[in-house]
Amino acid sequence: PRLCYPLIVLLTLADEEDREIYDIISMVAVIHVPDESYRLSCRILYQYLLLAQGQYHDLKQLFMSANSTTPPSCGTSPDERSTDRSLLEKAGLAEDEPELHEENSKDCVVCQNGTVNWVLLPCRHTCLCDGCIKYFQQCPMCRQFVQESFPLCSKKEQEEDESTQISQDVHPGRVF
Repeated sequence: PRLCYPLIVLLTLADEEDREIYDIISMVAVIHVPDESYRLSCRILYQYLLLAQGQYHDLKQLFMSANSTTPPSCGTSPDERSTDRSLLEKAGLAEDEPELHEENSKDCVVCQNGTVNWVLLPCRHTCLCDGCIKYFQQCPMCRQFVQESFPLCSKKEQEEDESTQISQDVHPGRVF
């Protein structure tokens, strides 16, 4: 435990007028930088969202299976993810763990067919698809009772991105 942290990043909206439009006005990240007392690799320790109403939310990591991905409807292409990763590596902020994600994985822990889309609280496991969520009062991973749940992406966003992905997968001149 430190008394002070050497690097704190504050991201905020550039125009003060925008602060009246958006609910989230800034994000604060507390970042560990290796030094003589703590040689751990560089990593984000805490993240907070500051809301226009004066409230703040402590952002927590979600727990997903090793072969799951963020659903495609979250708006990042594979190229964007690799660019993001290379920028983090240049800044020395990339995680040391190998990239375990496979593209377009469908890995609901129950049906093994649907795309994982639901976050279960308070355990933060992200392990159920839209079809299976309605059948569970306990997390299938840790058996903790689910107090709340929320989708990572809306059904409409998922359908739009799936149709975009299908059109990108079709190669002209190929016979399937």
